[in-house]
Amino acid sequence: MRPLVSGLQAKRYVAPETETRILFPYEMRGKGARLIPAAEMLRRFPKAWAYLSRFETPLRLREAKRAKSGTPDGPFVTAVDWHAFGRNQNLDKQHLPKLLVPRIVARLAAAYDAAGSICLDNVDVGGVLPMEGVDAWFLLGVLNGPVTDFVFRRITKPFRGNYGSANRQCIELLPLPDPALQESQTVAKLARQLQELHTQRRDTLVALDRRLGSTPQTLRAASFLFAGLPELPDWEARAPAALDATARRTWAKERFARERSLRETALREAIAPGRDLSAELVRGELRLLADGDVVLDRVFPTAAEAPFLLAQWKTLLSRLNVTERTSGKSLSDSLRSFAATDNPGLVEQVLRLSGELEACEADIRSAEANMNEMLFDLYRLTPAERELVQAK
Repeated sequence: MRPLVSGLQAKRYVAPETETRILFPYEMRGKGARLIPAAEMLRRFPKAWAYLSRFETPLRLREAKRAKSGTPDGPFVTAVDWHAFGRNQNLDKQHLPKLLVPRIVARLAAAYDAAGSICLDNVDVGGVLPMEGVDAWFLLGVLNGPVTDFVFRRITKPFRGNYGSANRQCIELLPLPDPALQESQTVAKLARQLQELHTQRRDTLVALDRRLGSTPQTLRAASFLFAGLPELPDWEARAPAALDATARRTWAKERFARERSLRETALREAIAPGRDLSAELVRGELRLLADGDVVLDRVFPTAAEAPFLLAQWKTLLSRLNVTERTSGKSLSDSLRSFAATDNPGLVEQVLRLSGELEACEADIRSAEANMNEMLFDLYRLTPAERELVQAK
């Protein structure tokens, strides 16, 4: 095995859909970066130039030293291009195809910018230029695989909430298998397929959000989600008879809040970070599952709204990121929120897109399983080692 080599960390994020990208005060076109001259900056981007001009004096004096005459001497003191970067900031590499690696992550992950259309942030997102002779798609499959993630989580600098830093110093220590050509091509093909599937999944979620966000959200009663939870009027009826009306309401609110909090806490404890969440509708009963285990049941929507509510739960769970800071109340509120609508076209489209999302996620799980098996073989892991890598 050989180590990976990290090769690129650049300056700022730029929208990839623009053919000519602006990285003030530079302009990126094709394979190069051009400093925009002062006169052109003033004409095309007067507000940006006005902002830069406010700092002309300190910018001219950066990297300056005192000459024997006592006057400052440096590369920008009298330069026409005083607004240029003092260093190239990897601008000459931004057009290259590269792997994109977010730095603060719960698990190692990467994407491939095959067109070289994205400029990177030098803090939040780093870039990797593959070594000579290494297929970038193959490298993408390796970086997104369980073996490198296993190693990453043991050598990275830890942060709160089980997050780690995927910086250059960490990435370049990760092991890279040396496969035969056919094996490399198979991994590369699967990696390309997975990136396409994840892109499809992202686009489908965006389409669902557009539709569900176009109609008002209704917050159902807590008893809708938690079967057997008495509502506030029920608690008022149970209040001690000796209390006056105000005291009875206070007593009822306290008991209701306590009982609801107990159920929300139990739900949060059942949905631990990293568990695979899903939803199902069985004979009219809506259920929430974590790793296949039922953690919330006896939710009974009407027959007419049940499929629409199930689609909303599946959309929520597909993007829900449970962390140590996630509260039971926030989970409860999200699950009780319902986008009600009398627009049959909207319901029809949400149900169709939900089906597409479910099919896409099934394809992702299948492709990831195939990829993992291939990577385990390439790393020559024993059954015990595989089990250790796959353990959560």
